[in-house]
Amino acid sequence: MDTRALYNCFEATLQADQNIRIQAELELKKAESTPGFIGACLDIVIEPQVADHVKTAAVVYLKNKVNRYWDPMTPVANPIEEEEKPVFRERLVPALVKVAPQCRAVLVKVLNIIVARDFPERWPGLLDQTLALFQASDIDSTRAGLTCLLEMSKHYRWTSGEKRAGLDHLIASSFDGVLNIGNSLINETSNTAGEMLKDILKIYKCATFHELPKSLQDPKSLSQWATLMFNVIKKDLPEEVLNLSIEDREVNHWVKCKKWAFANLYRLFYRYAAPRKLSQKHNALYADFSTLFVNNYVPEIMAVYFNQIELWVQQKIWLGRASIYNLLIFIEECINYKDTWAILKPHSKSIVTHVVFPLLCTTDEDIEIFETDPEEYIHKHIDVFDDNSSPDTAAINFLTTLVRKRTKSTLPDVLEFVQGVVSSHVQNIQDLALARQQEGALRIMSAIALLVISKKSPIADKIEPFIAQYVFPDFNSPHGFLRVRACQFLNVYADVEFQNVENTSFAYQCILKCLEDENLPVQIEAALALQPMVKHNEVRAALSSRIPEIMTRLLDLANKIDIDAITGVIEEFVEIFSEQLTPFAVDLATKMCDQLMRLLSELADQQQVEFDAENYDDTANEDKTMTALGVLTTISTLLLALDNANAVVLELEIILKPVIQVVLNHRMADFYVEVFGLIDNCTYCLKSISPTMWALLPEIHAVFKEDAVDYLNELSPCLDNYLQYGAAEIGQTPQLAAIFYDIFNIVLAEDHLGEEDRTVACSVGQRFLLSLEGKVDQHVPLMLNTVITRLQVEKPKRNIPYLVNLLEVILASICYNARATMAILEEKSFTQEFFSAWFDNMEKFTRVYDLKLVIMTMLSLFGLPDGDLPPSIQSNLGQISKGLVAVIGRLPEALKHREEVDKEFDPSQDYAREDDIYDEWNDEEDEEEEGGEGGSTEEYLDFLEQETSNFQVGEGKFFSTLDGLEEEPLSESVLDTVNPFVAVRDMFMNLKNTNEARYIALTSNFTPEEVTILDEATKL
Repeated sequence: MDTRALYNCFEATLQADQNIRIQAELELKKAESTPGFIGACLDIVIEPQVADHVKTAAVVYLKNKVNRYWDPMTPVANPIEEEEKPVFRERLVPALVKVAPQCRAVLVKVLNIIVARDFPERWPGLLDQTLALFQASDIDSTRAGLTCLLEMSKHYRWTSGEKRAGLDHLIASSFDGVLNIGNSLINETSNTAGEMLKDILKIYKCATFHELPKSLQDPKSLSQWATLMFNVIKKDLPEEVLNLSIEDREVNHWVKCKKWAFANLYRLFYRYAAPRKLSQKHNALYADFSTLFVNNYVPEIMAVYFNQIELWVQQKIWLGRASIYNLLIFIEECINYKDTWAILKPHSKSIVTHVVFPLLCTTDEDIEIFETDPEEYIHKHIDVFDDNSSPDTAAINFLTTLVRKRTKSTLPDVLEFVQGVVSSHVQNIQDLALARQQEGALRIMSAIALLVISKKSPIADKIEPFIAQYVFPDFNSPHGFLRVRACQFLNVYADVEFQNVENTSFAYQCILKCLEDENLPVQIEAALALQPMVKHNEVRAALSSRIPEIMTRLLDLANKIDIDAITGVIEEFVEIFSEQLTPFAVDLATKMCDQLMRLLSELADQQQVEFDAENYDDTANEDKTMTALGVLTTISTLLLALDNANAVVLELEIILKPVIQVVLNHRMADFYVEVFGLIDNCTYCLKSISPTMWALLPEIHAVFKEDAVDYLNELSPCLDNYLQYGAAEIGQTPQLAAIFYDIFNIVLAEDHLGEEDRTVACSVGQRFLLSLEGKVDQHVPLMLNTVITRLQVEKPKRNIPYLVNLLEVILASICYNARATMAILEEKSFTQEFFSAWFDNMEKFTRVYDLKLVIMTMLSLFGLPDGDLPPSIQSNLGQISKGLVAVIGRLPEALKHREEVDKEFDPSQDYAREDDIYDEWNDEEDEEEEGGEGGSTEEYLDFLEQETSNFQVGEGKFFSTLDGLEEEPLSESVLDTVNPFVAVRDMFMNLKNTNEARYIALTSNFTPEEVTILDEATKL
């Protein structure tokens, strides 16, 4: 590779002349497929004589090349050759030592990518290479060594068991030296020293993230690392850091050092030492460590933290957001235990008033955002999706845990404090400083709402007068942020049953007024507050007469800002006020589709932007996606509410068609489930297939083949409806029938698809055959051949649904054309094997559909002339007939069970609310909480981890349906209209009159009990 030529290319890409730039970019694209390209890029990056801007261009291009072409997960043209990789890996570590500052972060990303894909199997020498760097005496080598060690540590972050052997070696060979380096950096103030210390603390974090290595449980090791973290926390930030803006401080290395020190101490406590965790199997391994940490370290940590809080309150130190968060969640955990609560209790009131409360009050930044960037304010304060690590979140969690676990000793003080704040504010609602404090007080009351209004709360009856006296005035506040908070407060306390009907009316009128507020955040919060108010009869009655107007307003809001919660309000109102909305359904759907087309168009445009491009906005895409999903769900709800308005549904189909086509044509997989649901609902509501829906079927087929094979389970209800309500058209149109056969064949023929997918395809195949009797003869032999091959090759036994559905395709084929099917089974020498598999697994046919299909199949066989029955079947007709009686005997119980399942299923019912953990007021001062229902992110991650560990390959835990088939509530099948009892009666009466020999062969071996079963069944 000509490095000089490559240098010239990079330099040319930075020229002002667009033609020169374009030509250079084309040359680069051609050069990157040349062997030695990545090595030449590295040469340019580390060459001292190269200009900084050219180095930057080269290192960014190198990073992108490595990211896309170094061991890519999917095949790509011109991947990086294996022969190049060892040399590049060996050069990369020394390059980190001498790389220019402006290129270092990007080169570290290159290291990160390669370590993630190659370490340790293909890069076993990296640790030794790293340890050699620590032997050098210069700071750059040490810094590079810490960077490499951090990337290796990240590899072991989620490992366990034997896979952590490499981590144990890494710890043994490097941690003592790393600890010494950390201690030597404590008194430094340079940015480089801060970055190195931050890396050390992150190395410790990765090593202890999933499991706590035994070597780090050692008392001496724990003492040394804890001391380092204490010193980091207590260290004064350098003066140059404090001179930075708040925004720049937050990303400074020294501030992040404190963040990781706080975070590491919390994780050691919560994950490995918290007494309430020791009952869990995983954490029982840490009993000795827990005793050591809780007895010897937690009191000292709390003392350090109380000192930090005092200095912070006095404004003698500054703490970053992440540090405050981790500090608060640590002391929140201390609330749970008798000994730690005894230490915390004297400080709890002060923490609430001087830490929690200020964190919940409105800041200058909040007011500025409210006034200048209302959308940002909404995402920060209203539509909060992923900001779980903010200080105010930690403050709310601390407060909630405090008043729930230590109610008697803390709640009175909290309420007294809030009363003082709101009383001052109501005297002067114009005052900005008091308005800020009012916000904090109302947030406190919102945080403890579930406790305050719980069933046994002695103060629940005080909330109505509190709202009337201290919250209602805020609807007229000159401060918009407080009007937002007033709406939110009514939302949180929506379960309060106002005794004074005038208060209900006033609250409703205030919310409606706020819907028209000049500030977008107020409008949004008012819309969200309106949703729970509908449970009050007075509000529902008042809304019903204005619902078209309200829905129009809500749709306008949904168009202004992409918020999933607004769509949730619209969806619920569509469901509640469906009768009132029916005359406006077309207009409503048109507006929602306009919104969808805007969102989908923007998302489709963004699909063309590569995910790592500069103008790719993942957060914005996520907001738009969630909003669009919500709108699609709302339209589905609207369709179901129009079940008896066919003319309206036909209009809606025409309106929806462009939306569906955008999703299908642009292969927008995020929306396949919802779009297939729309088609399902349209066809189900009409109980017929309109020209609009027929026009979409070829497009669905094209998308399925190219991009949606994995979505067959979600697509199958649509296909079922096409077959159920459009059988006549499909039977007359070979091209349509070919679509269904092709879908069946693709899934059954593709080895990369799983048994669950093939199970669904078999179900589609059965409906195809049962719905189109005599119309698709050309496809029957091919379908049977595919199923027979699967049964012969796979011999599925453990996955019962899959086995049953494969067999049922053959049963459906017998019902379709018994003579042809038996001939094919004989031709394939599969008759005996099929009947053995069928009867050996007869008890697995449990659903009403299964039993009906079995009965109709047997009757089809009984109706065949002797010449069309293989001798082996002729000689066993009596046994088959006895099997028929057994199945008939099981059918009444199955019908009863199906009826119970349908009755129990209520699609309008929400999931049951969790037990109200606030119903029991905690009056036991010395109670030690061993369990707890914490809601922290850590606990949620632990829950996911536990759930993941339950899914063991080979132990039959992946699918709950492996043991049998379950009735699907309210589902329809092609055999629903079949009365098997009548069919059995008619068949046997016909045989008795026209084919006595066959009748005798079928009934001569019946026992008296079987005769009774058959007689009783034919009377039903």
